[in-house]
Amino acid sequence: MFHAILVKCTRVTHLTSRNALYVSLLALAMLAGCATTAGSPSGATGGGSTGGGSPSAAPTATTAPAATATTAVNATSVKIIGASGNYSFSPASVTVKVGDTVTWTNNSNVPHTTTSDSSSAVAWDSSAIDTGGGTFSFVFTKAGTYTYHCSFHPFMHGTIVVTA
Repeated sequence: MFHAILVKCTRVTHLTSRNALYVSLLALAMLAGCATTAGSPSGATGGGSTGGGSPSAAPTATTAPAATATTAVNATSVKIIGASGNYSFSPASVTVKVGDTVTWTNNSNVPHTTTSDSSSAVAWDSSAIDTGGGTFSFVFTKAGTYTYHCSFHPFMHGTIVVTA
C-alpha cells in the first residue's frame, strides 16, 4: 500500500512538473516573440523583422522618391552676450529673407527674452531663455523691419530686417 501511494504521488508530481515545464516553455516562447518584435525597426510589429512576422509576408522592394526642388530655409543666429549688466544682442541687427528662422542663444549668466516691440507688425515673445545656451527660434513670414528688446533688460535692443 505504501508503494501504491508513493507511485501515485510520484505520478501526480511528474504530471504537475510536466505541466509546469510546458507552461514555462510557452512563456519563454512568448517572451522570445516579444523580444523579436521589440528589436524590429522603429518598434514596428508584424512582418519584416528577423524571426518574426507571418510566413506569407515577403519583403517588398521600394524605390526612393524622386528628388524635388525645394527652397532652403536659412537659419540666422543671434547671441545674447555680456555679464554684470553689460548685456546685448550680437549682432544687434540682422537681415534675413521671408521664411528664414532667427535663433537667439543665451550665452550670458542670467535669463533674457526676445520680445517684439509694441510697434512691430509681427509679434513674438520668447519668455525667459535659460542661461548656458538656452535658445528661442522664430520664423519670419512677412517682409519688414522689426525691432525687439529684452523684457528683463529694456536697454537691450535689436533689429530684424526681413526681405522678400
